[in-house]
Amino acid sequence: MPEIRLRTREQIEALSLIPRCDELAFVRLFRMLQQGMPLILSDENSCLLVQSDPLAPTWIWTANDCSDETLAGILFSLSALRKQGRLPALVAKNRFMRLAALAFESEIVKKQHLTVYRMAHLQPFSAAGERIPGREVLPETAGELIAALAAVDGETLTPALQRDMGAAFSRSHETFAWRTEAGEIASIAKVAEVGTTYSDIHTVYTRECLRNHGYAKALLSSICMDLLASGRTPMLYADRDYAPSNATYRELGFTEGARLTALRLK
Repeated sequence: MPEIRLRTREQIEALSLIPRCDELAFVRLFRMLQQGMPLILSDENSCLLVQSDPLAPTWIWTANDCSDETLAGILFSLSALRKQGRLPALVAKNRFMRLAALAFESEIVKKQHLTVYRMAHLQPFSAAGERIPGREVLPETAGELIAALAAVDGETLTPALQRDMGAAFSRSHETFAWRTEAGEIASIAKVAEVGTTYSDIHTVYTRECLRNHGYAKALLSSICMDLLASGRTPMLYADRDYAPSNATYRELGFTEGARLTALRLK
């Protein structure tokens, strides 16, 4: 069985496998590498596993010619992480996920099919209200919306974590919100730059009672306009089974670039 072991960020960056990774599909994997995250496992040739912290999903890249023996080695490594209590979820392309779904079948609580979108050509959209920086959003309001988004994904934030995440949102220079004419915060979003090419838009959420007014669409349109003007390509990950969001992204000019699957475990 190939040796899949812990590597440093510097060791991984020097490997020839990095240019082979599907950059668009694994933008978040690349971002974690850039930030020097603690868990980086690889066989130095055909697979890469990265995790930002023990409570975060493990992102898995495998080469198209990855052998069955290496795939078995990845499953062995994941089982070891599971025993250590640091494998709450995993994200990978479908070839590997078919094996993972069988290996962890009794522990799966949620399977999510993801579409990776990139902006091809912006179709501008506007709505009543205005985009504001996240720093103008009260931490309590930001925390409330982030907790509501987490609940959609089946997660429950503790009061302390909700408070901390709300405060972080309100401090960041990479967060934005849409404020209605009545002064309500309707939608939020975050942007993270990855390398010199892409900007990953995430944490997109609209308050339930204020949906169907185009607030999130207007917010994304405004953000994408600025990113494109700066020479960066907007991209995002979307739940393929949630039709309203996918329709919004396509109407704005996003096109499908790749497909992934995420498994959340007990």
